[in-house]
Amino acid sequence: MKDVLDELAAVHRQLRKRSLPAGEPHAVVLRRRYAAEIDDVWDAVTSAERLSRWFLPVSGDLRLTPGPAGDTEFELVHTAIVDEVFFSTYGPGATGVGWDLGLLGLALHLAGDGIGNPGGFESSPEAREFSRRSAVSWGEAHLAAGGDPAQVGAAVEATTTFYVSDPT
Repeated sequence: MKDVLDELAAVHRQLRKRSLPAGEPHAVVLRRRYAAEIDDVWDAVTSAERLSRWFLPVSGDLRLTPGPAGDTEFELVHTAIVDEVFFSTYGPGATGVGWDLGLLGLALHLAGDGIGNPGGFESSPEAREFSRRSAVSWGEAHLAAGGDPAQVGAAVEATTTFYVSDPT
């Protein structure tokens, strides 16, 4: 199986503010390349049978871009109007860590690996460290978007506490 912690470095994370008639949503952006041809990635993310191997049934818009070396660039933009108290408590990591875990599942699937027992994986030391590092990475993206350092630090801590369950 691939080293799941190495997978964190493969993802570019960004936080964007948008404007919609219904309010001011936050958007988390995840972008990464997969060492797979675009047709294979497309099938993995649109075929109900393959999607269920690494994720859950979903709906939405998807765009893939062929990479220069036969790889595929995947970009996901999750836009939502989020209660400001919730966002100030957890920041973009509340959504971002979950999507990092999803992209990890896709990477493992495309590599011919799999998580196996998702429930067992979630409580493994490897998954706990992955989620902790993902929360930190989303904190870095939040800072890059102009977040207040003290608030970002508290949000990273709260998000880590949420995702990294107590192993006992």
